[in-house]
Amino acid sequence: VKLSFEGLRQFIPSCFGKLSVLKKLDLSDNSIGEPGGSLLASFLATNSTLRTLRLSNAQLKSSGANALGQALQQNGVLESLDLSANRI
Repeated sequence: VKLSFEGLRQFIPSCFGKLSVLKKLDLSDNSIGEPGGSLLASFLATNSTLRTLRLSNAQLKSSGANALGQALQQNGVLESLDLSANRI
């Protein structure tokens, strides 16, 4: 499934409660960009089940990566984060 930021913006809030059992999420090669990084950061800050997040080539830049980094300070369960092929 290919998602843009708009698709991600609709997907995350509508599934927030249902994503409580999600352990792996691969959004690689999706054009979520900076706003998507910030949106995912808000999800990560409160999620307690996600172990792997792949965001390779998701068109993230430094502000999206920084938002994710700050969210990880509150998230103690994520074990693997792939940010390769982004302009960080």
